[in-house]
Amino acid sequence: AYAHRFGDGWSVGAGAVFIMSRLRTDMINAVGIPSSDRWDDAYGAGVIMGLTKRIDERWSVGASYLSEQPISNFDKYKALLGGSLDLPQQLTAGVAFKATDDLELALDYRWLGWGELDTFGDTFGWNNQHIVKAGLTWDASERLTLRSGFSHGNSPIKSSNAFSNALFPAIMRTHASLGLSYAFDRFTLDLAYVHAFREKVTAGGTVYTGRIA
Repeated sequence: AYAHRFGDGWSVGAGAVFIMSRLRTDMINAVGIPSSDRWDDAYGAGVIMGLTKRIDERWSVGASYLSEQPISNFDKYKALLGGSLDLPQQLTAGVAFKATDDLELALDYRWLGWGELDTFGDTFGWNNQHIVKAGLTWDASERLTLRSGFSHGNSPIKSSNAFSNALFPAIMRTHASLGLSYAFDRFTLDLAYVHAFREKVTAGGTVYTGRIA
């Protein structure tokens, strides 16, 4: 990655994103095509770029763009998936407010273009996502930084497409997170926990439930 700070509070950055996806399932899909129970790998890449502007001592704004990330096909699950699982382009914009010298609040909006993809959008019927995120960063001491966050957005999967997405129960809409960083003399330790709250989608009388932590 590369970043550069200009005068008048501007900073820009860009970098490459490399992806390794792994999949294993013994699921038999809706049309009766048996899948493999062995691991299969696929690889992809994309580009991310962004900029920030510090308006004054309290306020700053920023935006970033992540390109679509084409991914190679899974060989063992080609019949089950019907295509490569490319990841979507993303656009994020946000604002941060430094309430005190030690406390900063942030508010972000993110758009994910699931509906623009061939496999997730056309084959599995995923919709674009709109997500709002809020976060807090507190410098508790010179070494310890504490963080918390909250995220809410629409599920990319509608009830009309729930059955065809049993392999991908990505229906969670609300997440909460906690994290911290501790600076030692020669390195920094970062820890984070993310919890996705329980959601369910009903299609044709069948309920699909998704929950991760």
